[in-house]
Amino acid sequence: MAGEHSADEGMEEAPARHPFPTFAAARHRHRPDSPLFDIGNLERELWAKQEAMRLSVAEREHLMRSVVKESHIPVQMTNRPQCSVCRRGLVTEHLLSLHLAEAHDSFFAAQVARGMKVYQCMVESCGRKFTCPNSRKQHLLRTHHFPNCFDFDAMHVKRRRKGSSCGGQSNARGR
Repeated sequence: MAGEHSADEGMEEAPARHPFPTFAAARHRHRPDSPLFDIGNLERELWAKQEAMRLSVAEREHLMRSVVKESHIPVQMTNRPQCSVCRRGLVTEHLLSLHLAEAHDSFFAAQVARGMKVYQCMVESCGRKFTCPNSRKQHLLRTHHFPNCFDFDAMHVKRRRKGSSCGGQSNARGR
C-alpha cells in the first residue's frame, strides 16, 4: 500500500505545478502501414503528382512507358485518353484531338475536300499544318526524325485507302 500512497501523492503534486494535464514523452515504433503515416503518405503522393506535372510531355510519356514495363501492366490497361466515338485509346490528349477531327469530324472532311491545310503536326509544340497526311508524314520524318517504321495511320479509324492521299500516291507505310 505504500507504493499506492506515493503514486497518489505524485498525482496531487502535478496539478500544483500545472493547471492542465501533462504527458511524458515516450518513443514508439510504428509499422510503415500504420494509420499514423496516412496523412504524410497522401501529402507525398500529392507532391509527386505536382512534380510530375512539371515534366515535359515527352518526359511524362517516357516515365509512363518505363513504369508500365516494370509493372507488367498491359498498355491497354493504363489510363490513356480515349475517343468517345470509337473508344480508341491514344497516347496523348493532343493525338486524341487530332483523331477526333480527322476520323469523326465532317467539317474537317469538308475542309480536306477544299484542299485546306488541316492536317496538324503530331508533335504538339510544332503547330505546322498540311493539306494531306503524306505531307505531314514527310515533315515528321525529316523535321522531327520519326522512324520510318512508325505507324502514321494508328490514330485513324480504318477506312478505305484508295486514292485518299496527296497527289494520287498510295498511302503505303514506310515511304
